[in-house]
Amino acid sequence: MSNENPTSTRVSAGALYDNTSAAGEYLFSVMMVMLAALGKALARLFAAIDRRLGWLGGKILSGLKILGEKIDSEVKDKIFEIIQNSESILGVHDLILNNYGPNTNIGSINVEMDYKKTIGEIYPEIHKLQMKIYQETHVYLIFGIYGVDNTSEITKEVWRILKDFKQSEPHCIGWHGVVIDEKDKRIFCDVVLDFSCNRSEIKSRLEKIIKDRFKEYTIVVIVDSEFS
Repeated sequence: MSNENPTSTRVSAGALYDNTSAAGEYLFSVMMVMLAALGKALARLFAAIDRRLGWLGGKILSGLKILGEKIDSEVKDKIFEIIQNSESILGVHDLILNNYGPNTNIGSINVEMDYKKTIGEIYPEIHKLQMKIYQETHVYLIFGIYGVDNTSEITKEVWRILKDFKQSEPHCIGWHGVVIDEKDKRIFCDVVLDFSCNRSEIKSRLEKIIKDRFKEYTIVVIVDSEFS
């Protein structure tokens, strides 16, 4: 027969349960405190990251232009001034610029020059204009060239037609680039229209007006937009 006291056993077991329960509660409290501290630390870390990313994003955006934003009017005016001061240039149109960051602009522009000039005569003039524009505006331009004959009676008549058309058509902003191709009997011209019109209809109507005057020629009207 065992001499163990049942009451003593129950008391010891109860004391062990109480001690274990107290230890569990203590460990649970410690764990909750640690989780709370970890949560606060993570919150501060994410806030710091958010501020850092916000600063970085601001820096990136500050170096970018809004897509489709018009160029600075002073830059545009300076480009036109430099080109128009050249005696070889008869007209200048269609300036388009693409921005690739601060002081980094690349674009294109079309100029009218005497159709009798040779490539050997044209190149030095265009190169000189490119360098001067880049030095003064940080813009590098590619030039397109219209070879025009300002003494041609056909050219003068097309000018008159285009002038009258602009006055009567509210969506017409301007015109340029009148080129007469006598070899293939074609007349080319560019017309600048706004965006709130039926461009195809206006283009066809203008081509018919010119065709009615020059029936033996094929008429090619190019519709342009004003980008600058």
